[in-house]
Amino acid sequence: MKKLLIISLTSLLLCNLSYANTPVQQYVFEKLYDEYSKCTVYYKFLSRGVDRKKDIATLTEKEKSFVKEMNILSEEAEKNMYFFSTKLNISNENMQSNIQDIYKNFLDIAGRDYSKTELLNEKFYALCSNSLKDPKSRMVYWDKDFQKLKKND
Repeated sequence: MKKLLIISLTSLLLCNLSYANTPVQQYVFEKLYDEYSKCTVYYKFLSRGVDRKKDIATLTEKEKSFVKEMNILSEEAEKNMYFFSTKLNISNENMQSNIQDIYKNFLDIAGRDYSKTELLNEKFYALCSNSLKDPKSRMVYWDKDFQKLKKND
């Protein structure tokens, strides 16, 4: 699946190097950038929530495995976020500011003690899982969304 993602994203990049984004591309890229930004923070947030336990007690093997898996998923989402940020010409500073804003928002939702993380799970688990499992279908989803919006105008 990762190879398919890399091939898909690379082919998009190569096909569009010399052209400005069309309105549909701009819309899709913005939506995917936003989606992958939130997924990057979501997985990192989950990792940090469990990893904080190290300050109090030793993590179990299951917890260590969970932290590792969440970090891997966060890195994968981050790669996609960076890809779309380059397509949208978003600076690293703006990207970092966006990540910080999302993280603060997650803290507001889940609490500074991470006690309400299930609220984030309800909102982002399925979205982020699907986004990383099948990025092509997410592109198609946002393309169709754009077509609906355009039709309604």
